[in-house]
Amino acid sequence: MSSVKIKGKWNAIGMIRDTTERKKAENILQEKEGLLRATLESTDDGILVVDEQWHVTHTNTRFTKMWKIPKKIIQTGDDRKLLDYVLNQLEDPQAFLSRVKQLYKTPKESLDIITFKDDRVFERFSCPLIQKGKVTGRVWNFRDVTERKKAENAIHESEERYRATFESTGTAMMIIEEDTTISLANHQLELLAGYSKQEIEGKISWTKFVHKKDLEKMKKYHKERRKQEGNAPKQYEFRFIDKNKNIKNIFLTVNVIPGTKKSIASLMDITERKQIEQEIKKRNEELEKFNKFVVGRELKMVELKRRIKKLEANLGKKR
Repeated sequence: MSSVKIKGKWNAIGMIRDTTERKKAENILQEKEGLLRATLESTDDGILVVDEQWHVTHTNTRFTKMWKIPKKIIQTGDDRKLLDYVLNQLEDPQAFLSRVKQLYKTPKESLDIITFKDDRVFERFSCPLIQKGKVTGRVWNFRDVTERKKAENAIHESEERYRATFESTGTAMMIIEEDTTISLANHQLELLAGYSKQEIEGKISWTKFVHKKDLEKMKKYHKERRKQEGNAPKQYEFRFIDKNKNIKNIFLTVNVIPGTKKSIASLMDITERKQIEQEIKKRNEELEKFNKFVVGRELKMVELKRRIKKLEANLGKKR
């Protein structure tokens, strides 16, 4: 509202400006800002958005909790102050800071792992913020993967212990897939078969090592073992053929790994024991024959002596 002097008199003039479009734009902007805020707060990841001047434009509550950053530091909006505060929490602060500075100079995305002094582990994903084809900042996404890493480490340690046991057991062992492929072999199996691990693992079926007279029976066991109500024996003997076509007697112990269609097999070479058993059996048979011969001879001698005495008695009567 303003006034002007017309013919010696002051007259008021009212001016009305249509602000409808501006209000609409402000409302749209507020809606977008609200949607962005709701999106940032709904994720379980910590989010930090920084512009090209290292000024913090957006964060979410999860980010401040994950990094344990006081509200007063967040309110400064200075990413350098955030960095200074969090560095003493890290195992390798210099490497962390160097990587941050490097990423601010490149339009590339990045994914890496951050380790803390208190054993926490974060996964850090970073990507450039691009507007109208120009890099105007950077978005940092932090995910707490501590429990996942602990689980992965536990699994890795378990696998290492299992592999150590698998290798040092002193018995030939192998992991068998449902399609009969040997997926894992230990050193003792290499010695038994005459093939290297590289030649065996993922390339050879266990059927290659089985004598043809035992093969059909063992194939049947292999299928039965993987059925819910299967009735395949867990231990039995079979004839093993190595790379040089030598036949070996094997005592096999095999079980399906729970929750899988794989089986683990232990092969004990009993060839020498079998040879000794056969030799003992042969000697026993020979001894039995000898005993029968000796006993038969003794019986004949007894009978002969009896007859001689009988003849002598008859001769005595005739005299």
